[in-house]
Amino acid sequence: MSQETLYRRGIRPIKLVVLFAAAGGVYIAAAFDRPQPVGGREAIRVPAAPRERAVEELVEEIPPRYGIPSLVVGAIIKRESGGRRDALRFEPGQLSRAAKLTNDPQLRRAYATSWGLMQVMGFHAPGLSISYSELLDAETNIEAGCAILARCLERSKPGGKVDRLRAALVCFNGSPAYADAVLASVGAQLLDREL
Repeated sequence: MSQETLYRRGIRPIKLVVLFAAAGGVYIAAAFDRPQPVGGREAIRVPAAPRERAVEELVEEIPPRYGIPSLVVGAIIKRESGGRRDALRFEPGQLSRAAKLTNDPQLRRAYATSWGLMQVMGFHAPGLSISYSELLDAETNIEAGCAILARCLERSKPGGKVDRLRAALVCFNGSPAYADAVLASVGAQLLDREL
């Protein structure tokens, strides 16, 4: 298709695109091959991306809504991902569980992968009405992790708070050693605060 035909159809090839930020938005300036009504440049306003909230802010805000201490979620994040929002870990031992949800090999692998800050298993995503890839969003990941931990806490047998929390952590991760490590981290944080 010739350039002239493209112009008649309203398609204008762009020579140069320049991005710049000003006054709370991102602007795109585009220089076209042919003169445009506004001096050869056209600027359109693109809304600025929403501010990515700090993990610390999310950890203080979200867990209490689920009846979970923020210190516990902070300790889980530190242990699971070291605070990396983009942390991924394939868990081959979870493939059989993922196979119960799908026959698609790629989706099975995604479901058998732990995602994001709290390393939430992908197979939890359908039950939370989200996509497994949404677990890389910090807020979604913490919401999902807290929802799962709250369900585990509800299922834990009556007893002392620490015993119930330990049982919930075992449910969340599958390992008593993991639960003990998270609780030890919480205890260390409390001692650091108080001493």
